[in-house]
Amino acid sequence: MGESPADPPPHEDRIGDDAPTALLDLPMEAARGNGPVLRTRTHMVAVPDAGPGRRPTPAAVLAAYVAVLQRYTGSRSLVIAVDAAVQPDDAGTPDAAPDPERAGTGRITRPAARRIRLTCAPRDTGARLVAEADRRLREAGDVIGADRLARHSAGFRVRRAQAGRTGPSRGPAAGFGRFGPERAGDADVGGPGPAGAGVAELTLTLDRDADRDAAHLEITHDADLIDADTAERFGRHVLRMLDAISRRPHTPVADLDLLGPDDHALLRTWGATPDIPDVPRPLGRLLADRAAATPDAVALAYRDETLTYGELDVRANALAHRLLASGTTTGAVVGLCMPRCPELVVAMLAVHRAGAAALMLDPKAPDAYLGRFVEQAGARLVVTTSRFERTLPPEAKDVLVLAPTGRVAGPAAPERPLPEPASEDPAFLVQTSGSTGTPKLVVVTHRGVAHAALAQIRAHGVTAGERGGWTFPPQTNVSVTVVVWAHLVAGAPLHIAADRDLCTPEHLRDWLLSRGITQVFVVAPLAEALLGIAWPARTPLRTLLTGSDRVRRWAPAELPFEVGNWYGANEVNIVTSPLIPRERPITSHTATARDRTLPPPIGRPWPGARLYVLDRELRLAPPGVVGELAVSGPEQARGYLTGRQTAERFVPDPFGAAPGGRLYLTGDLVRFRADGVLEHRGRADHQLKIAGMRVEVGEVEQALLAAEGVRAAAVAAPEDPRGVRRLVAYLVASDGLDTHTLRRELARVLPDHMVPQLFLRLDALPLNSGDKIDRNALPMPDWTPVTGAHPGAGEQRTAVEEALVRVWEEVLDREHLSVHDDFFLLGGESLSAGRAVRLIAERLGVALKVRALMLNPTPAELARELARSA
Repeated sequence: MGESPADPPPHEDRIGDDAPTALLDLPMEAARGNGPVLRTRTHMVAVPDAGPGRRPTPAAVLAAYVAVLQRYTGSRSLVIAVDAAVQPDDAGTPDAAPDPERAGTGRITRPAARRIRLTCAPRDTGARLVAEADRRLREAGDVIGADRLARHSAGFRVRRAQAGRTGPSRGPAAGFGRFGPERAGDADVGGPGPAGAGVAELTLTLDRDADRDAAHLEITHDADLIDADTAERFGRHVLRMLDAISRRPHTPVADLDLLGPDDHALLRTWGATPDIPDVPRPLGRLLADRAAATPDAVALAYRDETLTYGELDVRANALAHRLLASGTTTGAVVGLCMPRCPELVVAMLAVHRAGAAALMLDPKAPDAYLGRFVEQAGARLVVTTSRFERTLPPEAKDVLVLAPTGRVAGPAAPERPLPEPASEDPAFLVQTSGSTGTPKLVVVTHRGVAHAALAQIRAHGVTAGERGGWTFPPQTNVSVTVVVWAHLVAGAPLHIAADRDLCTPEHLRDWLLSRGITQVFVVAPLAEALLGIAWPARTPLRTLLTGSDRVRRWAPAELPFEVGNWYGANEVNIVTSPLIPRERPITSHTATARDRTLPPPIGRPWPGARLYVLDRELRLAPPGVVGELAVSGPEQARGYLTGRQTAERFVPDPFGAAPGGRLYLTGDLVRFRADGVLEHRGRADHQLKIAGMRVEVGEVEQALLAAEGVRAAAVAAPEDPRGVRRLVAYLVASDGLDTHTLRRELARVLPDHMVPQLFLRLDALPLNSGDKIDRNALPMPDWTPVTGAHPGAGEQRTAVEEALVRVWEEVLDREHLSVHDDFFLLGGESLSAGRAVRLIAERLGVALKVRALMLNPTPAELARELARSA
């Protein structure tokens, strides 16, 4: 049974009974329990006859077994529980001849097992791995008791067929036998003890018949965790590896092909959904056709304002002509900086009709941060709205301010023919965090945007009778390519949420109900908060889709609407959906009890997308095995703004039929479940998600290192006791560094979600053997402030401080707080911060932004800031 120590001590052959165990990441269809394995299946597969005297030895089979486990789990150092029946006399090289007269050969002599470690490095040859397996079998370490076996993932046994024993290997040489459910301990697998004792999650038994010079493999697996097809596939892979090692003993095992034709066919089936028949056309043309068909239908609704399709068309054309008159040329970039509102939709459509690309700017980000994007993109003009008060960076040379609902002030610009962009022309430039410390811009094409709208109409059943809701941040790719256009192209009204509608889960629920929203996308943290509040028995809302971050728990099945988890990325737009196919969705209303033992999956491939799960060498991972997700398809972005940045993530597609195809390497770890549904398993790099927004730690670390007094810095996002990820900065700094001042400096150059909530000072950052930051060794913060606040009884407070303490206590559901308690370290996050700001405005009559709370997270600090502002 297997475990995966991170860095085993050199030359450590003997594994003590108390050695730490890390269970292997095997392909499983349910969550592990704490008890022993209770129900197993055993699958038998005949080993092909390789000729007289060339039957597989235990060492050869064990080497193949370890090589396959390494491909499945990514763990190079594996600890295997080996049945004591494997005696040194039975081990050897692939060419060793048996000696049936030697005592103990293949005979089970005692019901115990030994733990041995085998390392399978990428360039190890088959011959080296077999020799290493032989040596470790001969020098096996301490015997472990049967009660310890269930702590392991993988086991290995050898058994000599007894006289008169029957089994699949004595039947027709058909190759594969059958599965049969058995209680552990009842099956003839050499398992010691009572049912469940000493049985691994996956055990390989080499069963040898010396009289017939034949052998077969038995794969015994935990039937509650591992699917029967998965176990059968594993057996085929061991046989393929065993054959490959015997034929090419001096080839690195990493270069040996593990997958057969059946595997490739299955991966092709799982990894693609047929494309839509519609031919994507530019949004300007699609919306013009919709306006001509239903000019008086409501297109946009915001607060008490509405805009019809006819009005949207007219105002977008008027703004497009103004842009052309002001010098905007085909292929130019126009910045858009405004919150969710009708003006933003008018502006996006107008920029496209003028033949330009829209640079989406975060309306809440500091000027210095926005200025870098404006400069990178070469955007001379930035469009904003009169209802939005903020400064714009000096890099924006010209500013055009729209009136509410997108009216253009001043005389109308002369009309001229509007250019129509090509499908591969840039439609949007969307900001994303950069791993090198420099933020990047993703170039999204008109083809990708139009395909996303048309595919949603078909895959999600968007019709004119729906009511869509827009809740995502306006500058995100989710907003500009996923949420807005599908409903408008279908002729459905799009209702736009104001910030006040999102300040608490209750406010959002009430907004959704009052507007009669039927379908909505909601960022993951807010969606999870919605699941924990009361809902009426019947709602207009039918489908709530969430994503942008890992979803940790299933929605209750009794909710009146279904909840599904989808997946996408700025660079490839929509990748998967839980509603595909429509007749077999995977949502809160269809999930089985077994589904609910694991986190919600992210669905099946989006129409036209082709998905590949790759290992570290960028080869196809076996079905069900965790690897990095790579994506190609019609919604793939052109790349980043620079070719160097593009080449890092967009690589030639070795699997596609079309010449010149590219794969986008997402950095997300996923695996296909046994039913073909994709499951998200985290990140392959150090990218994080905070409040649903992408954060590259390199960008935050660079900002920290630019601050005076900081000598070294690392950033991580550990979970606090409530399961909320907190952005933490680990610093090596001078004694005089003031973290309050540092937080303010960071807020000038980074958006809110990228400013650390906690600063920890270290004498030195932990380093690995390569002198790089060992992020796994960064200490866990002391979360005491999160679980137990400072008692505030008896302290002197001003009236403002008292009011702020009461807000802290109400929003965070705490008692007896102090003026020095940090809002975010007590469990506050972006949602609760919005609620706190709203309560402060109501009770103190002070207009406040969340950023002010972030920079002054204690009542004492915020009270001083309010006094200065007054």
